[in-house]
Amino acid sequence: IPSRFVYAPKYNEKGELRYKARFTAKGFKQVKGVNFNETFAPTLSMTTFRILMSLKVQFDYKLWQGDIKNAFVQSKLPEGEVVFLSPPRGWKELCNASGITYKNGQLIKLHRCLYGLKQSSYRWNIDFSKVLTSMDYNASSYDPCLFVKGKTNNSKTSYIAIWVDDVI
Repeated sequence: IPSRFVYAPKYNEKGELRYKARFTAKGFKQVKGVNFNETFAPTLSMTTFRILMSLKVQFDYKLWQGDIKNAFVQSKLPEGEVVFLSPPRGWKELCNASGITYKNGQLIKLHRCLYGLKQSSYRWNIDFSKVLTSMDYNASSYDPCLFVKGKTNNSKTSYIAIWVDDVI
């Protein structure tokens, strides 16, 4: 599968322009059954989001929102899904600058998901859901992106809603 660097302009705290580079796969070239099997990842329903916001307002709940940095690269590819990338332009120079020996024609074998792969959202959702359930959160039967932890001796009910790599 081809790969590429995606550059995005970002401003630092001093207002200076810099470019952030993200290494991505060109997942649109993937073939089902060859480099991936499943792609479906649930998305938080708007109804669930509205209910959570109304609970927040009605009961004055605290609210935190976050974006999981590098979420997709946290998830491992399953053994049956082998993905090789052809290196992007500039790869050889990057390797040389990092002290890595790269020979022309070499491919990159992925062991973890990467932005751009069709299965990345699916794998991340599975892994993050496992982490939440290991922390005694239960997935809602109505919306699989809503996790609830019931009241215990010293704590109140808490809710975590996930969609792709965002959390509230």
